[in-house]
Amino acid sequence: MEEYRWIQMVDRTSDQPIMIKLFSTSQPDVQSRISPMALVVCTRLKLIRSAVDGATTFDYLTNTSLTQVYCTGTGSRPVMPYRGIRPIRRFLHWLRQVDERSLLDRAVVGGYFSYPPLPVSLHYFMESKQREAGLISGGEMKLECEKLNYREKQRFAIQCVITAACYHHREATGRYQLSDLPSAPLSPRVPRQREGSEPYRTPVKRKLFSSTSARKRLAPPLQPLTTEDDAERDCSLFDGAMEFLVGEQDDDSIDDEDDDNENFLTPPISPMTSRLGLTRVAIETLPRVFSYERRHVQTVAVGMQVNSFHKLLPQRELDSFSPASCYTGYFSLTMRALSDGVMLDVIFLPAAPGNLHWMPLPLSHDNSWESVLSHGGFSPHAPPPSPADLIATANQLTNQRLVCVLDACALGGERLELVLNRAFPLR
Repeated sequence: MEEYRWIQMVDRTSDQPIMIKLFSTSQPDVQSRISPMALVVCTRLKLIRSAVDGATTFDYLTNTSLTQVYCTGTGSRPVMPYRGIRPIRRFLHWLRQVDERSLLDRAVVGGYFSYPPLPVSLHYFMESKQREAGLISGGEMKLECEKLNYREKQRFAIQCVITAACYHHREATGRYQLSDLPSAPLSPRVPRQREGSEPYRTPVKRKLFSSTSARKRLAPPLQPLTTEDDAERDCSLFDGAMEFLVGEQDDDSIDDEDDDNENFLTPPISPMTSRLGLTRVAIETLPRVFSYERRHVQTVAVGMQVNSFHKLLPQRELDSFSPASCYTGYFSLTMRALSDGVMLDVIFLPAAPGNLHWMPLPLSHDNSWESVLSHGGFSPHAPPPSPADLIATANQLTNQRLVCVLDACALGGERLELVLNRAFPLR
């Protein structure tokens, strides 16, 4: 299982954040202290470039076997070979002028995050998966999800049709509820029943995992963790940076659809149909407002270090931190796998203009359902449609065959969340 985190860093050189995929294979103690408002120096990183179409690329950095990570607040005074480098001195000068309150207001910790962005067309997506497994069935996906450990994630591609769409909005209190917008049930074509045959029954909710599963699932720990009071109340980026300057200098440097109703069929629903996913967003999925005063408690509650999951606090502790302003609500979609009729409850968090956590691609489109799903969010060059307008036009999805890219995450016990990353229409 890969263990890594995404870090968005800023310096004075660009308006865009620096994206770092930091694997926790080394220096876990140092990495466990990385949080918003900390000053971090990473050496000997590797540049990775990812393309979303023929012209648009995204870059990020990742660590290598030679990477060293230094962070304020670790309580150590290591020898740091970068001290005295002119860019570092300029960076420290920039810190004297930075608006720390503005940075703190934008700081976010935890929650669902996906980077780099996936391609916006099925062609480029399949090209990017040349050495990976292709499309799978709903049953195969269920078996693979049973193997996931707690908080382990895996990405799947599966052919589906959307059968219902609903929007849930965030209340001012930070909680979320089902909106008063009507949900939009979408009726796919079904085969004609033969005379005298028994009608198909309404599906019922089934348990995700059998109690006789051969592999025991890791359950989320619920024991409270006793933490010391945090006496460090003052947040100063420049004062924290002085820690880097203490110590001695070191010299080491698919086919078209026709008019026949029998041409496009999905397996009939029966009471034995499997169902995967959650109908409501999990609290672990929501990014949280960073609390500098409670940063040590928040880091443990969010679960920023894989080898410390046994120290996780109860969920009520995580819920004590308000969701970040970038979270305004989500769409819940009900999908049916074309291969075997497995039902999927999926969460969709569309990227929107001005959202620094879920940033839209710099590509214009018409904000129709098809475009929003294939781009993972709204167009940055036009006002996004209201949820009511999107739900009202959800009939555009009727009988639309899609290749859906789902990010699955095991949340303990029988809880499995599916987040829709992309959905590409099949022509």
